[in-house]
Formats: sequence, structure tokens, C-alpha cells
Amino acid sequence: MEKELAQDEIKTLKRQIAKLSLEKKLRRDLGNELEKAKNEIQLLTEKLSKYLSPQLYNILFSGYETADASSSRKKLTIFFSDLVQFTRLSDKLEPEELTAMLNFYLTEMSNIALEHGGTIDKYIGDAILIFFGDPESTGFQEDAIKCVSMAIDMQKRMKDLRNIWIKEFGLEQPLSARIGISTGYCSVGNFGSASRLDYTVIGSVVNLAARLESSCKEDGILLSKDTYWQVKEKFQCSNAGKIEVKGFAEAISTYEVLFDVVNDKSHVSLKTENLNMDLDLRSLTFDEIDALKELVSTAQELKLENNSKN
Repeated sequence: MEKELAQDEIKTLKRQIAKLSLEKKLRRDLGNELEKAKNEIQLLTEKLSKYLSPQLYNILFSGYETADASSSRKKLTIFFSDLVQFTRLSDKLEPEELTAMLNFYLTEMSNIALEHGGTIDKYIGDAILIFFGDPESTGFQEDAIKCVSMAIDMQKRMKDLRNIWIKEFGLEQPLSARIGISTGYCSVGNFGSASRLDYTVIGSVVNLAARLESSCKEDGILLSKDTYWQVKEKFQCSNAGKIEVKGFAEAISTYEVLFDVVNDKSHVSLKTENLNMDLDLRSLTFDEIDALKELVSTAQELKLENNSKN
């Protein structure tokens, strides 16, 4: 009798051990599946982050933003830029070279935008649309100051990259950018259909930034009057006159940002009655330096010849 009881207890213990072993295996398998799912989600979110601005990405994944079609009216500062005569490069560069050069440029400019807290809306070929004031804002005046500061850093970086354009991509002429900036109320948020949304800005202020860019000179930054009034105490600007803009009843006052650094020994500016020169010494190529030497030498000879005749 005792032997039978002992055998029953042993069978019960074996069943319990088998059950515990099964539970352990299930937990281990479940843990492995969860870890696998976690890694897959991490990879997916990392890929998704490349298609969203950091500000929007953080808001969406924090759970504070709903993915539905909605927008709001806010006072934003809009930045629009593109490369001068970029289309001519498509005839001179192979598609692979053109893609590498464009991605290099966009990466350089995007890094600067993120440093200043700008929300990168989209890339349109070589054009870049960025805005300040949503989803994060430090006040519309400070947003405008950040945007202009970003634009200045971008134009300075373009000059620094001049030799890289020539050496790495074999460009005959260095690339130049035009920048337009406007400030005002526009609609910002999710626009699109139930199946496809785009987080962007719309309104006349966006159109104005694009028009300012097209009217801007090479390597310049052109501001609307509203932006100028926000930043005039921070940056030196000059009146660039009025332009006619489609969609606006009256001509638009524009202002050019004067961002040359006076105390920087690498920059030389000289303006006289007969000479208007602005040089970035760090960006000069050896051929340009030789050309300057030849120009100065020729000017000296002509001056001496003229003096001897007089």
C-alpha cells in the first residue's frame, strides 16, 4: 500500500516537473519572441525617423499627437532655399554622381537646420522647406531669429564647401544658394486623406518665402518685412526694395541680410568708388589666388604707365 502511494506521489511530482519545464520553455520562447519583436520595432522606428522631423517624431511616439487630418493657425517663420542653376548639372553629371552630390548637400544643410531647432518640412529636388514655431516654439520673435541665424550658417557653410564641390564632384563652378524667409500666420498640421497624411504648412506666407527665394541674389538671404521687424535688432540688414509677387495685391518690401563677419580675418571686404571686393580667403582656390596676383600686377603696370604719361 505504501509502495503504491509512493509511486503515485512520484508520478504527481513528475507531472508537476513536466508542467514547470513546459512553462519555463514557454516563458523562454515568449521572451525570445518579445525580444525579437522589440528589435524589429526598433529597426522600424529608426527607419521611420528618417522620414520625419525629430520634433514630429518625438511627439508622435510620445502619444500626444493623433494621426488624423487636423491643423491649426499659428504664426511661423518659413524658410525656403534652392541651388542656383542646379538643373544644368543634370546634363554634366552622371545620375549616380548627381545623387551623391545632392544627398551630400541636403545632409549638410539638414544638420545645420536641426542644430537650430528647425522643422524640416520637405525636400523638393534641391529645394528645402523648413519652418520655425511648430511643433515647438520659443516665441515668434525668437523663432524668426533662429531661422535667420540658421540661414546665415548655411550660407557660410556653402562657402566652406566650395573646394569640396570642385574636388569631389568635378564641378567647374562652385554651387551657390538663394534663401527666402517670411513670417506670418499660416495653417500647420496634418493634411491629406484617411490613408495618407502629410505634416506640412500651407498659406500665403509659404508662397511668399518661395517668391523671396527666387528674387534673391546668389549667396544671399532675402527677408519679408514681417521677418525683418522681428530680427532687425539682432542682424544687420539693408532695404532691398519692393518686388511684385503673384497673389499679393501690393508690392512686397524686402530686406537683405548682411552677414559678412567684419572681425574675421579670413574675410576681406573693400568698397571704393572703383572697386567692390568681398573675399573669403579660406575658400579661394589656388587658381583664383593666381588670378588675383595677375590682376594686381596688371593694375600696377597700368597705373605706372598712366603716371609716366602724365
